Amino acid sequence: MKVLSKLNRSFLNSTPLGVSLESSSIFNNDSRRSQEDNVELARNNPDSDDRNSLNDNIDEDCRDINYEEPIQILTNWLKEINWSVKWYTSGDHIDAASIPDRLVTISKRQIPRHRYYSLLHECAHVDLLGGPPDTRVGEPNGYLDLFYASVNERTLRHRVAVVIDEIMAWEHGIKLANKLSLGINYQKYRDFRNRNLKSYFAWCIERDDIESYES
Repeated sequence: MKVLSKLNRSFLNSTPLGVSLESSSIFNNDSRRSQEDNVELARNNPDSDDRNSLNDNIDEDCRDINYEEPIQILTNWLKEINWSVKWYTSGDHIDAASIPDRLVTISKRQIPRHRYYSLLHECAHVDLLGGPPDTRVGEPNGYLDLFYASVNERTLRHRVAVVIDEIMAWEHGIKLANKLSLGINYQKYRDFRNRNLKSYFAWCIERDDIESYES
């Protein structure tokens, strides 16, 4: 989804450009590093016995890491609050959270790490906006008003609020991962966030679709 205003109003989009790429799983407790962090440490440590084998067997995207466990934990977390996840392979869907349907949809047409990060981001939206009224958190004129009240979607104030809501959700994803004891490579997660936010920034300043007057 390149233009947010073309979204169904019930959806919160995490990957407006529909990113794709490669493979695999991270998971840790407070007492141990995630697999993803261990790979990074071994790759960067010249004294590591595993460094040569890692260079031979693992490319820059960490294909050997298994992301199935944290994805399952997030899926179970959604089930506990009466939400569900639907995975799709066709290109006519977006990674999103539908509040009326209590449904998160995630594309399988992206590498496992990005599936994990996309699901984490959508879970963050659910945590921020999908609960009882007194628990909902969002920027005025943004998603809260879009889904629970009313807002003019063509105003700059709404678009800026949506960008702020998106940034908030990406950061809340890190808090949710820590709460659920999920491993996360902060640099890779934020790089993925930045690529997805880029299209929101472009959409925010598309002047042809913004009403010039805001009351």
